[in-house]
Amino acid sequence: MDLLPGNYITVTDNFSNVVKVLTLPNLTIDYLDPVNDVAGGLAPADTRLSINFNNQQEGIQFDLFSESNGTWEADFGAHDFDLQPGSSGNVRISDADGDATQVDDM
Repeated sequence: MDLLPGNYITVTDNFSNVVKVLTLPNLTIDYLDPVNDVAGGLAPADTRLSINFNNQQEGIQFDLFSESNGTWEADFGAHDFDLQPGSSGNVRISDADGDATQVDDM
């Protein structure tokens, strides 16, 4: 099954009868550029994103906001992090109570 933007996931806690619904946003990692130490993609407009990446020696986590047109770009060089071939990571959107949608790089 492919999970697509706009799909929703419903979970029910049978003990407390709490029902949670998470609607999947359009969240992508479209490019990783180790030469220029940047990565980017799409997200809902003006949304806070958590960026998490690792290379062979270290890891980094920082937040940024997507642009009003729904694009985002993470400048790892500005954080003194060397995005290398083989680096791996993810981008996450969390809501107010901690539910999250995460996309991993390919």
